[in-house]
Amino acid sequence: MKPEMSIILPCYNVSRWLDKCIKSIFANDFTDYEVICINDASTDDTLLHLRQLAKSDSRMKIIDLKKNGGLANGRRVGIEAAQGNYIAFIDPDDLVERDYLSTLHKYVVADPEIDLVSMTHCYKEYKFLPKIVSGTVAEYVKDLYGKPIELTPTHRLMDTFFGRTVWSISAWCKLYRAEVLKNLPVINVFYQEDLLLNLYASPRIKRMVLIDDVKYHYRSGGGSATNPRILQDFVEVIRLKKQWAEDNLPDYERHYPWICFELKNIIYGYLSRAITSGKRTEEIKAVYDSVINQSHLDFLATTKDSAPDSYASEDFQAILSGDFARILARAKSRVPRSQKFMDAVKRLLSY
Repeated sequence: MKPEMSIILPCYNVSRWLDKCIKSIFANDFTDYEVICINDASTDDTLLHLRQLAKSDSRMKIIDLKKNGGLANGRRVGIEAAQGNYIAFIDPDDLVERDYLSTLHKYVVADPEIDLVSMTHCYKEYKFLPKIVSGTVAEYVKDLYGKPIELTPTHRLMDTFFGRTVWSISAWCKLYRAEVLKNLPVINVFYQEDLLLNLYASPRIKRMVLIDDVKYHYRSGGGSATNPRILQDFVEVIRLKKQWAEDNLPDYERHYPWICFELKNIIYGYLSRAITSGKRTEEIKAVYDSVINQSHLDFLATTKDSAPDSYASEDFQAILSGDFARILARAKSRVPRSQKFMDAVKRLLSY
């Protein structure tokens, strides 16, 4: 019999967290679901743990990929295999509360036309610290809580895809109608894949609801913030969403200043982290030169007319000058003196 919900867990080297995550799902008071676990060519004993857990519950299915394809690919594989009417994503190092699934589901029961239920906040957890409520929602959309929203191309919620954090763009903390996610464009980035997933799905989301329940526990992880792929992927996402806006939105140009602002912050954010981590100037310049080209500078220059104050700032002018020494000096000026200490504390507290 077709399940009401498909829960998708892309898994890569997560054996240390799997037991608690999956047991938190099985403890839910909503039970009409399947759990699809995608082992993304893990090199630890993730697959062994999955097989052991699957013995205890027939609702759990395992897809074993022989080649690592990243989170976006794992989710795509899970979406293709999903049999449920609705789809929810849970990351395998996170936890959900006993009424997480029923809280999401009750909104589609109340309004069968709903295509997306989005839980805007989560508990963010660090080692040794109490959990905190995390999530940013812009003041100018808080009046939308709990109400059916007709998502049109010009709706204010669309701002969140173009440099303004209006509501959460994570794939978890959401319940999607399955048809919304089927046969979306392939996502080939390892970073900000959640944003692209929701952006590409947005034309199919005719009706949605934002809810302020807090039922999801996100555990803060580590990871290298200076991996060159981060800059490459973030800049590629900028290109993709700019192109998507031009192809799909009648008012796309109004997003340009914010996209430019985001691109500038991505560049300086990467440079600042690379400086803090002790990378040599030659290494940093090589990454910068391999990613940032004239087309990016031409796009940044569009801010001159739409946001003259931002364009006149030293941050923008340094990048537009093409003088890497000037760009690097500006990046160094943005690094707090305490950044190395802050980074060390984050690594200590991460799971």
